[in-house]
Amino acid sequence: MNGAEHSDSGSLIYPVSSPFRAALTLRNWQGKLPAPSLVQVHGTTVIDGDEVLAASGPLPGDGLLICAAGPRGEWALRFADCFPVVVQPEGPSPSWLLVIHSGFAGTVKRIAACGVQMAARCYPETDLRKVRAWIGPGICFSCYERDEDELALSAASEWNSENWRREGGKIHFDIAGEIADQLAEVGLLPSKIERIPYCTRCRRDLFFSYRGGDRSERMYLTVQRIGC
Repeated sequence: MNGAEHSDSGSLIYPVSSPFRAALTLRNWQGKLPAPSLVQVHGTTVIDGDEVLAASGPLPGDGLLICAAGPRGEWALRFADCFPVVVQPEGPSPSWLLVIHSGFAGTVKRIAACGVQMAARCYPETDLRKVRAWIGPGICFSCYERDEDELALSAASEWNSENWRREGGKIHFDIAGEIADQLAEVGLLPSKIERIPYCTRCRRDLFFSYRGGDRSERMYLTVQRIGC
């Protein structure tokens, strides 16, 4: 599986297939930033991409399921430690692309798995064993810690044990690891799930990090559909 790659223009390119292009703007991005497509609420709502294009403004949600058949279009989601998740069937003519915003709360609610299940319902010809996914970049296991609040304890009781640990009175969570496990649980092959090996907080030279102090700055995952 080909991994995501840096471009000279200050973005990280995901190796998705035509008619789509997907890229994440980095800290040194110099171009015009897109308008966000959704009001992101850390939930599980995944919206049809063409419904978003037809709307008069951003809709509440945290994922987009975009059909390959359609006119030229562009969408964008915002990130600063939460994880982009990009999912697409293999092959030269994939019928759909799924993009997800999955932070800690969204991962507790299993938004990535919910999005894949929605895609499988909408496109019943999909063989999930032939679907690939890219997770990240986002905040790493060592950097993401929480007090033992209700949401943290809920995650500790439900997540795979290797994806969390107690340390120094806090609980650390491997959000990317749990997303990967949830995708595998709904039918993706682990060999087709790629974790992009960058931590947004460790590599603030490349990325914006909310926990690293970037309170308003965001990276944008932009998706373009080239059009029929």
